[in-house]
Amino acid sequence: MKNLFIVILPAFFWAISDILTRLSSGKMNAVLGSWLLAFGMMMALAVAAIFAVPNLSKEILAMNPKYVALSIFAGIVNAAGFYYFYKFLQQGGNFTQGMPMILISIVLFVTIYGIIFFKDLITFKTGIGLVLGMASIYFLSS
Repeated sequence: MKNLFIVILPAFFWAISDILTRLSSGKMNAVLGSWLLAFGMMMALAVAAIFAVPNLSKEILAMNPKYVALSIFAGIVNAAGFYYFYKFLQQGGNFTQGMPMILISIVLFVTIYGIIFFKDLITFKTGIGLVLGMASIYFLSS
């Protein structure tokens, strides 16, 4: 892997986000909590775009509508995930067991989707990793 640090950073920030989500989940409606989380992300990214993209208006005008639609759909699907995560926490889900199970399940789904949609190959090492991931889901759910 070229830059492990850049791979670790999303996990670092998402783990903090998940902890903050856990703290607020029992105090508000799942739809409202998910909406506020998405609103916070939009605000942070809007500020970042203003400072990080030198010619923001030119970038916006040059965007391909197909990829804009795909990004919006990705946001909708992501919102559904946040909603069900809130519901899991509100129903008394065990955060310490639930988060690893969710993250390992994401790895399994992404691997399956990668094989189906992008024709990614599974190596022996990847296959062993998937088996161990499924085993960890089993052990974490006990």
